[in-house]
Amino acid sequence: MIKVKVSGVKEALRTIDEKIVTAAMTRALNETATSTKAKALDIITQEYNVKRSRASRYVKLRTRASVRNAHAEVTAEQIGIPAIEFDARAAGYRIGWTGKGKKRTRTLRRTKRRAGAVTVRVTRARGRTVLPPKFGNVPFLARMKSGHVGVFEITGEGKARTGRPKIKQRFGPGAALIIGSRKNKRVMRTYIQVTFDKEFPRQLNWYKNH
Repeated sequence: MIKVKVSGVKEALRTIDEKIVTAAMTRALNETATSTKAKALDIITQEYNVKRSRASRYVKLRTRASVRNAHAEVTAEQIGIPAIEFDARAAGYRIGWTGKGKKRTRTLRRTKRRAGAVTVRVTRARGRTVLPPKFGNVPFLARMKSGHVGVFEITGEGKARTGRPKIKQRFGPGAALIIGSRKNKRVMRTYIQVTFDKEFPRQLNWYKNH
């Protein structure tokens, strides 16, 4: 968790009407939170080979500040980002897309080529690698009945009610793990503080003149 205390508010209250300061602080907090989310996505997509539109599912603006609650919160999900998001591929399969906007989903179909190992490119600094087993079995691409396409692996934990072996989806690093590294925490903390310190006086000036 990254916490940053606001600055300049107490000083402003000494000479400016409380309603103006509160309104300016509230808007500054929300503008900072929105900008913080964008910065977190920048860090994730610059270091890791995942599309911004997909990464945004795992970084959310949970709480917006209000006049009665001077608190804004941006969260990065603990759950790992699905391995399929790291440009997962496998010989013998073709991944496509269908639909538009939020209804845009992946499609998966077999080709005439022999099925091969699943490969991913997790970070932008490293090349494509074969996804190693986690449960002792070879990972594979599959489309679930729900329509979800992902990378899965047989777990060896017994069989489901259908009589088929149980499988689990494979995941890569999560947004919280990426943002929570020592380097990225330091970057985010500085960014949040600097952004608010710039945004609060700007909002304060706007409210004073309107």
